Amino acid sequence: FSGEIGHSLGVFCQKAYLDGVFSGSVYSFAETVEIGSEAEFKRDITIFCERLFFEGRAMANLKAQCETAVVSGAIVGDVYLNARKVEILETASIEGDLILTDVVDFVIEDESVVAGEVIQKKTPAEKSSGSSNVMWLVYIVLAFLVVGVIVMALFRRHYQLATAALGGS
Repeated sequence: FSGEIGHSLGVFCQKAYLDGVFSGSVYSFAETVEIGSEAEFKRDITIFCERLFFEGRAMANLKAQCETAVVSGAIVGDVYLNARKVEILETASIEGDLILTDVVDFVIEDESVVAGEVIQKKTPAEKSSGSSNVMWLVYIVLAFLVVGVIVMALFRRHYQLATAALGGS
C-alpha cells in the first residue's frame, strides 16, 4: 500500500509492504510486513507476523508480535515487541519506551536512540495445578451423571414398554 489512506486499515496477506501516509490505525496479519522509509503512521500500528522490517515514521505506538523484528525508523510513542529476535539498528529513534517480551536474541546498535526505558519481560509460564485438574475431573463426572439421569427420565417409559414386549419383567 502506498499513497495516502485517511482511515483505519486492516491487512490480511502473506506479504505486506506499507509505504504511504496512514491517518488511521493500522492492523496487519501477514507472514512478512515491510514498512518502507516513506511510510508515516499517525495512529497506533498493531502487527502480527513472522518477520517485521520497520523503516518508516510512527507518530504513535508500535505493537508487534512476531518471530523477528528489525527497527530502523523513527517512532514517537512506545514500542511493544513480543518477539524471539529483535534488532534496533543505528538509524532507529524511539522517543518512548521499548518494551520487549520473550526476546531471546536482542541487538541494539550504539548509534540508535531510545529516549525512554528499555524493559525486558518474560511471559509467566502457566502453573499446572493438581487441584484444578481434579476439579475438572469432578465437573466432567458430574456432567455425565446429570446427562445419564436426564436420559433415564426421558426414556424410562420406552424402556418399560420394550422390556415388556420382549417378555421381560
